[in-house]
Amino acid sequence: MPKYKVKSPLNHDGKDYKIGGEVTITEEQAEPLLGHTLVRPGEVLDQKQVAQGVAAVESEALRLQELREQLTAEQLELQAAQKKLAEDQALALTGIELLKTDREQLDADRAAFEKEKKAATK
Repeated sequence: MPKYKVKSPLNHDGKDYKIGGEVTITEEQAEPLLGHTLVRPGEVLDQKQVAQGVAAVESEALRLQELREQLTAEQLELQAAQKKLAEDQALALTGIELLKTDREQLDADRAAFEKEKKAATK
């Protein structure tokens, strides 16, 4: 199998190849990658193209880092929102329990009042 020069980062058969490296690959596998990812055996890599490829990879790495940072910030916001929601739910449950207790006390007071009223009218 021929060895091709790597023009832009490549992952082949689970192995990563960097710009300027060589990869052994079949002609059939190489054909769709020629020109943008691979250079035919014996051809020289154009240094300008290599520099552009490196710049593109670095730019993409920077963009990915920015996305990671944005994701981390959003995850922190989500965690804070989840914590606030849990606190609000706990507060709401406490309020419901207090309302139930108040309702039970009112029902007991009403029953006692009715009992006293009935006893007073006899």
